[in-house]
Amino acid sequence: MKKIITCIVAATAICLSASAQTEDNSREEQLEQELDDARTELDNLKLKQKYKEIWGKGRYTNLGYAIAQTGTDFDPVEKGKFGFFLRKGASYLFPGKPLWGMVKVGFDINWFDFSVAKYKGGDYGFSDEAWDNIVDDDTDTGDDGESGIDYLTDKLNIGRWGVMLGAFGIGPNVTVAPFSMFNNAARFIKASVYFRYQPTFGIYIVSEDGSMEASYSYCHMWQFGGKITWKAIGIGIEGHWGQGKFKQLGSLFGGGDDEYGEGYGDVFEGAASSDGGKITRKFANTRFYLTFSF
Repeated sequence: MKKIITCIVAATAICLSASAQTEDNSREEQLEQELDDARTELDNLKLKQKYKEIWGKGRYTNLGYAIAQTGTDFDPVEKGKFGFFLRKGASYLFPGKPLWGMVKVGFDINWFDFSVAKYKGGDYGFSDEAWDNIVDDDTDTGDDGESGIDYLTDKLNIGRWGVMLGAFGIGPNVTVAPFSMFNNAARFIKASVYFRYQPTFGIYIVSEDGSMEASYSYCHMWQFGGKITWKAIGIGIEGHWGQGKFKQLGSLFGGGDDEYGEGYGDVFEGAASSDGGKITRKFANTRFYLTFSF
C-alpha cells in the first residue's frame, strides 16, 4: 500500500514539475515574441523617421535665371537680354513607403509662377537729359512746354519686356532617392523629373521711340525639367515654352496716329481680318534655378 501511495505521490510531483516547466517555457516564448514585436516596431519607427528625413514635406520655392526667346509669325525671333522667375508649389508623392525603398511617383502643383524677361532690340534706357528735365512737384511742363509725362516718354525707352504670371500648374513627377539605403549624408540626395501644364496670363510691352505699347493674352505654357536636391536645397533646369493669342492694348504713352500706335500696331491691324485683331506670340525659355524646400 505504501508503495502505491509513494508511486502516486511521485507521479503527481513529476506531472506538476512538467506542467510548471511547460508554463515556464510558454511564458519565455511569449516574452521572446513580445520582444521581437517590440524590435520590429522600433525598426519600423526608425525607417519611417528615415523616410521622413529623406523625403521631407514636398513644398518648394524656385528662384532662377532664364534664357528667353519670343516671336510671332510676322516678326523675327527676339532673344532675351535677361530673365528671372520665382515659383512656389508642392509635390505630392506616393506611396508613404517608397517603392523598392527609393522611388516615389505623384504630381506637382505650382501655386504661382512669376517671370519677367527683357528682349534685345533698340537703344533703351534713361538718358541724362530726361532725368535733368523731369518736372518737379510745382511744375506741370518741361523746358519745351511738353507735359512732364510726355517729355519723359519721349526720352525714356525701356525696350521690350515680357511679364507672365501663372497659377495652379499641374503635372506628373517621378523622384528617386538612389542612396536611401545608406546611413550617411548621401541618403538625402534625390533626383526628380517632371512635366507640367502651366495656365498663364502674359503681357508683352514695347517702349521705343517715345511710345509705349502693350498686348495681353492667356497663354498655354508647358514645363519639362529635372532637379537634384540634397536635404532642403538643390539645383534644377527646365524648358518652359508655349504660346498665346495676344490682343493689342493700344498706345499707352505717346505713339502714332492710328488706333494701334506706332511700333507693331500695323501687325495687329493686318491680323484683324483673320483672327479678330490677335496674333499668336510664342515663347521658349531655358531656365536654371535654385530650389528650396522648407
